[in-house]
Amino acid sequence: MITATMTVADILKRYPNLLEVFVAQHTAFQRLRNPLLRRVFARMVTVEQAAQIAKIEPARLLQALNQAQPEPVAGTPFAEGFSTQPDPTTPPAWLQLNHINYLLDVREAQATAQNPLALITPATLALAADQLLLLRSSFEPVPLYQWLARRGFQAWSHQHTDDDWLVFIGRVASSEAQQSDQPNLAKPCVVLDNRSLKPPEPMVRTITTLKRLPPASYLIGITDRIPVILHETLSDEGYSFESLGHIQQAYLTLITAL
Repeated sequence: MITATMTVADILKRYPNLLEVFVAQHTAFQRLRNPLLRRVFARMVTVEQAAQIAKIEPARLLQALNQAQPEPVAGTPFAEGFSTQPDPTTPPAWLQLNHINYLLDVREAQATAQNPLALITPATLALAADQLLLLRSSFEPVPLYQWLARRGFQAWSHQHTDDDWLVFIGRVASSEAQQSDQPNLAKPCVVLDNRSLKPPEPMVRTITTLKRLPPASYLIGITDRIPVILHETLSDEGYSFESLGHIQQAYLTLITAL
């Protein structure tokens, strides 16, 4: 019997014909047809996590898999998985927005069937104990939580839009920093906390800071509310910017330096 804690990789290894059952349940499982994605992610994703990624009930997916009369490949055992997921409603105490030092967007890699772990690994290893990485993903990267936990990192996710998840990643307090000889493809990110300031001070501080930053680096402005005057000024100055929504009673604006 297939259970919720079994990984997709183990199931497909033992029951290859169940690939079509996964695909029939949701278009998100079309990714499993890609050998690279299947090899990289399916080994870390449990049935329960796969259902969460596709936003369907785990019981529905389990029922479909178990009713499909799977044809096993002899001699292929199951390996039980486990789930390590952050609380989706309450930001943890370690999440301090002004500790964000890097931003990594893996949405393009996900869309082109590249391996995001090749980008995420050096970016996380580059983090100091008091630094955070802001990861942007096109879906909630549920299997990544377990991968990070095993390597001494913690994560908390926030859904900004349907295809834009913000994942905050930092080192567990007791973990020791490691050195990575791989290039860190995450971009530097400066956080400017403008809460409690009255216009036009948030705009002045932001523009002054942006002019000091190297090109293509990021600035995240934190304000109490939508900074209308700042957005108008950024547009006039030719800066690219976008909203990251409300987190911890703060409004986040992501700006790219010229």
